[in-house]
Amino acid sequence: MELSIDEQARQLLEGFDQLDWNNQNIRYSSIRTPELLASFLAQCNERLRESILSNCFLHFGFTYRVDLIECFLPYINFRALFSQDWFYLSFLMEEGAVDVTTFLFDHEVPVDLPSYGDNTTMLFDACENGKVDIVDLLIERGANVNHICSNGSRPIFWALQCKDVRVLDRLIVAGVDLTVTGMFGHGVLSTAICFSGSSFEIIERLVQMRAPLDSYPLLRVVLNNKYTEEQRTKIIKLLTDNGYDISL
Repeated sequence: MELSIDEQARQLLEGFDQLDWNNQNIRYSSIRTPELLASFLAQCNERLRESILSNCFLHFGFTYRVDLIECFLPYINFRALFSQDWFYLSFLMEEGAVDVTTFLFDHEVPVDLPSYGDNTTMLFDACENGKVDIVDLLIERGANVNHICSNGSRPIFWALQCKDVRVLDRLIVAGVDLTVTGMFGHGVLSTAICFSGSSFEIIERLVQMRAPLDSYPLLRVVLNNKYTEEQRTKIIKLLTDNGYDISL
């Protein structure tokens, strides 16, 4: 005879608080339906539920399923939780989980909630990972495209690393400042050429937008050592044809 949902939940809970962290996660991750999860959480005492929230929810299982995450609503303040542990939000940005991110915004998670460590926001991670749909969602929800993190960097510098010009285009339309400097004092265009390994398409777009090229003394050195002769010739021609002075 098949066990009822409540009986299955009680079975999962037997000895749960005696398990180490890893085995708790293994058992917890076996839950696959919202009905079972709702019963499981309802039968937990408060202390155990807090342990599950801190040890399991943020790191394993249910990452992209709104129907399962909804089961936590009676027990969780998402804004307070993610203010203390930003790992899950960063993971969502890496994976491009639009539905779950939308759900969290609809339940009071601020779009510019800063990370606990370096004051970056979700837009930084979304840009770095080239998740265009997430970038669109964040901007639509009012993300600050010119947010400055604790080391002086901004989303634009993280966008240079993903090599997808569509991310850059979203930031440009949203009003990103292309005249700023990053954590080492170099501008957006210089960073794209010298540090980030950006695609030629990104460099070309920045030139089209007349992003300033700061007087970075090693520009020639980088062009001579980082790129093939064909790439170097192409970049130098792009810059000189558009009036940039690279005679450094």
